[in-house]
Amino acid sequence: VFMAAVAAVAREWGWRFAHRGAVVIDKSSYFRDKSYAPLVIPEVNPESIREHRGIIANPNCTTIPLVAALKPLHEAFGLAGFTAVSFQSVSGSGGNGMLTLARELEDINAEATTFPHRIAHNVIPWIGSPAGGHSSEEKKMINEPRKILRLPRLPIRVTAVRVPIMIGHSLALHASFRKPVSVEKARKALESMPGVTMKDDPADGLYPMPLAAAGRDEVLVGRIRRDRGWHGLALWISADNLRKGAALNAVQIAEMLITNQAAGDSGVNTIPG
Repeated sequence: VFMAAVAAVAREWGWRFAHRGAVVIDKSSYFRDKSYAPLVIPEVNPESIREHRGIIANPNCTTIPLVAALKPLHEAFGLAGFTAVSFQSVSGSGGNGMLTLARELEDINAEATTFPHRIAHNVIPWIGSPAGGHSSEEKKMINEPRKILRLPRLPIRVTAVRVPIMIGHSLALHASFRKPVSVEKARKALESMPGVTMKDDPADGLYPMPLAAAGRDEVLVGRIRRDRGWHGLALWISADNLRKGAALNAVQIAEMLITNQAAGDSGVNTIPG
């Protein structure tokens, strides 16, 4: 069962479906921090799907491209922490966000509706609700990578920004590692990662952009460079937040479930409560 609803709906109906024997793939934020609901990116942590007890959580639309880029680098160099700034399109707020941007671009006097301020010709450094000094979107960017990568104490610093783009989220990532890193080895690690495509030739105008990512399934990675000495890397990431950042990832989870079931491994379909 695919659940693409707000957290309150997922809270009520997710339990009901799971207790009746269905496997629920939930796209809301409600189950993401629950210990019994694995948070799955098929290219990153496919083994976690076997831990489900009836409910599998689909990660946030920024978490998926962020962790897809971090995973091969973590395996190569040992992730020690990262700082990330997200630049998130208005489609992250749904169809109303896209309609709002279109209306504001046509009418310079249009009042802010979907967002706390006008989004046309503007950026808003706040997404979601207050969460202990962070926005709720920023808390997702902190908590979800820790859970997926099984690094519960990983130092993470983030800022989430809404930008006047229809489709496509981007992230500026600065990561530190335990081992010395090289740009060449980092490129090779990223090139070997399923679902990641390199766009990294700035001299020729080749780098990830949301316009280039829109309509594509892959996570685009580029602008790879050394950062803060021998143990740091900086890079830029873009992805279609409606495809890999949302719908595609959920479909891939379902495909994994079907494959596992055919192989006789369906997980333990019971949840607490």
